[in-house]
Amino acid sequence: MTLLYAPEDSVVVEKMKRFLIEQMGCIKVTTIPLGLLENRPKQSMITDRSDLQKPWSLDELIKIFSLKKETVFPFTLPPTDTSDFALVIGDDLVDILSFDENDITDILDENTFPELLPPQPR
Repeated sequence: MTLLYAPEDSVVVEKMKRFLIEQMGCIKVTTIPLGLLENRPKQSMITDRSDLQKPWSLDELIKIFSLKKETVFPFTLPPTDTSDFALVIGDDLVDILSFDENDITDILDENTFPELLPPQPR
């Protein structure tokens, strides 16, 4: 997993990195600051670089972080980066994760499913 972020979002990216390693079992998480990122994207996005070898992992990441899946990625990654997924942290995740809480799980649990479920029959 590679996380791309604006340099001013270093606190948010560290929270995400810790969550991905401790809670999701990612073995290696690389972080790359995008110094030329003038306008952070409004919605965070992910691209699958594993040639669809890990569809369940991709679906889980999209669901947990409400990511937009991109087939053509707008950023160039270093040729030495061989991660399965690349994720750009956008305004949406910065807004949610920029709080001072230490545990990202509590924050995501509150915001993962913002829509209300309709009443269920008894």
